[in-house]
Amino acid sequence: MVATNKPQRPRRAPSADTQCSRRRTRTTDTDLTIFYAARSPSHTGCLMPSSLRPPAPRPCDSCPYRRDVPSGIWAYEEYEKLRRYDASTLDQPTALFQCHQTDRDNVARRICAGWAGCHDATHLLALRIALLEGQIDASTHQAVVTYVSPVPLFSSGGEAADHGQTDIDQPADEACQLIDKISKVRGDLRTDRRDCA
Repeated sequence: MVATNKPQRPRRAPSADTQCSRRRTRTTDTDLTIFYAARSPSHTGCLMPSSLRPPAPRPCDSCPYRRDVPSGIWAYEEYEKLRRYDASTLDQPTALFQCHQTDRDNVARRICAGWAGCHDATHLLALRIALLEGQIDASTHQAVVTYVSPVPLFSSGGEAADHGQTDIDQPADEACQLIDKISKVRGDLRTDRRDCA
C-alpha cells in the first residue's frame, strides 16, 4: 500500500438512481442482444409502476388471437397489426399490443393475453423496448414471458389475421353482437359497420 498525505474520504452509499442504473439484465436471441435497465429517462427512483397491466388470466371473448372468436369483429388494419409480430425480432413493431377491451388511455389497460400467448415473448422487440423505456415493470415483463393461454389460440399472427379478415365484409350475427358489446365499453372506437343491423 502506498502512503499518501491525502485524507481518506468516507465512501457514500450510492443513490437510488445510481443503484438502478447499475442493475442490468441481459436478453439474448439469434437476432438481437439488448442490455436494458429497469429505468427510463424520466425515472426518479427504482420502483417504477407499470403503465400497462399484465395479461388477463384468459384472452377476452373478442380477442383476435382466439380460435373460437368469430371473424370480422375488428377493422382490417387491426388484423394486419397481428402479422407484423410474426416477423424476425428486428423487423417487428416497437409498440406493445394492448387488449382491445379498454380505451387506449384507460388506467385499467393491459397487455393482450392472446398476443402474449401466441407469440414467443422472448423474441418480441416491443416487450424489450417497453421494459427498457419503463412502460412496463419487471413483473409485467415476466408475466408476459411466462404466460400460457387456457384457451386455444392461433399459432401465428398471420393465421389469426387470415381468420379475422375472412368475414370482414359480412360478419356473422355472433360477430355483430361482439361488435355491439365492445362499442358500449370503448369510448374511443369508431364504428361505421352498416353490415351489422
